[in-house]
Amino acid sequence: MKNDLIASMHRVDDAAQGAPGLIQIGAWKDQISDRLVGLALWESQEAFEASADYIFQAIAGDPFDQWRQSPGLDPEYWTLGLIRFDGHVWCVGQAAKAVSYSAGLR
Repeated sequence: MKNDLIASMHRVDDAAQGAPGLIQIGAWKDQISDRLVGLALWESQEAFEASADYIFQAIAGDPFDQWRQSPGLDPEYWTLGLIRFDGHVWCVGQAAKAVSYSAGLR
C-alpha cells in the first residue's frame, strides 16, 4: 500500500512540472521514522492555489479513504509560512504525515 501512495506522490510531482510559480516539488522518506513526506515550494500561496486543481486531478481516483485507514498513512496537514530570523531563511511549506506536498515532522 505504501508503494501505491509513493506512486501517487510521483503522479502529483509529474503533474506539477512547469506550473507557474513552482520552485521545487518532490517525494521524500524520513530515514528514521519511515514517514513519507511531500514537499512543494511555491513563489506564493496564490501560485499554488492557481495550479492546485489541475495538479491534483492526477490523483483524483486514488483511494485516499483506504490509505487513511492504514496504520502510518493517516495524513496530517499544516500550512506554514516563511520565517526570517537573524539573516537566516527557514523555508517551510504545506506539510503532511503521509500525503500532500509538505514537510512532515514528528
